[in-house]
Amino acid sequence: MVQYLKSLDIPESRLVLITPPPLCEAAWEKECLAQGCKLNRLNSVVGEYANACLHVAQDCGTDVLDLWALMQKDGQVEWLAWSFWDVANARATTHPEQLVESINGNKD
Repeated sequence: MVQYLKSLDIPESRLVLITPPPLCEAAWEKECLAQGCKLNRLNSVVGEYANACLHVAQDCGTDVLDLWALMQKDGQVEWLAWSFWDVANARATTHPEQLVESINGNKD
């Protein structure tokens, strides 16, 4: 993704990678059980993905916002709303062209 954006002459200074937020396993397990399935995600696995994002940002020379670490600095993750996951998933499905337009400020 970073290489694609760089290929469109978007400088590293305009790119920011964002790690996933932490997962409140207790709340997620409750949601899973309500839907008839068992816990299917762990915060430790989300942390591995967040760590990979940090490494990619470093390797690519881009800034990074480490939500996974910042949002659980004090050990509190319970307040994390499910709607945040919905927003994150919606943004993740954005087409690269829409992302480029957003970065460039829709300069048509």
